[in-house]
Amino acid sequence: LRPFFLILVVLALIGIGFLVGLWMRQIQKLGTLQSAVAKESKGKILAEKQFKNVWRASQDGMIMSLGGKVILTVNPAFARLIGSSVLELENQPVASLFADPETNMPYISELVKNLKNLPGRGVTLETPVAWKNCTLDMEMYTVLLEEDFNGELLILSVFKDLTAQKAVENRLKEAKEKAEQANRFKSSLLSNLSHEIRTPLNGII
Repeated sequence: LRPFFLILVVLALIGIGFLVGLWMRQIQKLGTLQSAVAKESKGKILAEKQFKNVWRASQDGMIMSLGGKVILTVNPAFARLIGSSVLELENQPVASLFADPETNMPYISELVKNLKNLPGRGVTLETPVAWKNCTLDMEMYTVLLEEDFNGELLILSVFKDLTAQKAVENRLKEAKEKAEQANRFKSSLLSNLSHEIRTPLNGII
């Protein structure tokens, strides 16, 4: 009876050791998972802080819209661009930003359709934009952030004002054209003078 009892005790200890080992491995896995989740959460928090810093400090106008139809929010630079405040623009129709919504909104609808086919990639273009308060030469970058944000497309658009840059480029272009025109006039004048001088000389010779 005693040997049988000892065997049972040994088997019980082995079983307990196995269960303890299994339990310890589960705890280690749980700790690793918690560590990974904590690290991911920290990464998300850091990314959110960095985005908020860029959002507030950027000199380029930024707007988040739902499907290109309703303004979710804008950054301070965009509010200044439009001559309004962030709170005044939030939850307003995107169409209210433009001087001629009937011209702009069909284009925006087409842009949104194209964004659906470009997940993770954006569209960049340069175009004059007739805002409700002024017309500016803009570089616009638009990207689809989320396809299902409370059932809507979450779209980020960034606007860079190129008006001053375009004005400088146009002045340089005009100066170049005037210089080329002056060179052509000078060449024509010299050619005419040369002809006028040669004509009497030919008669003398």
